[in-house]
Amino acid sequence: MSTRGGQIGNRNAAKEQRLWSDMLRRKLTQDPNQLERIALKVLAEAEEGQPWAVQEIANRLDGKPVQQVDMNGNMNLTRTLRDLTDDELLRIATQHAAQEADTDGQTVQ
Repeated sequence: MSTRGGQIGNRNAAKEQRLWSDMLRRKLTQDPNQLERIALKVLAEAEEGQPWAVQEIANRLDGKPVQQVDMNGNMNLTRTLRDLTDDELLRIATQHAAQEADTDGQTVQ
């Protein structure tokens, strides 16, 4: 398998995410009251009816909603044929042959 960026499991952006989290954690540790002031501002905005603040509180208390994924239909493959194992290729070929046979009214053994 080739080693190109953007593939499944690519963790290139993870370092930048840690930098952001680390910086926030460091600053909030230096001034613990700052987090309380921020939380109180978000609560006040939610009380005023700001949808983003209400959503932020809900996400923190209940967790973000699970994203629904529609799996019916053709999906774009992120791997090339070279990335597939022989077993995967055989399974795909067998499924394709079965679909072709179904459209012809034949059965595949």
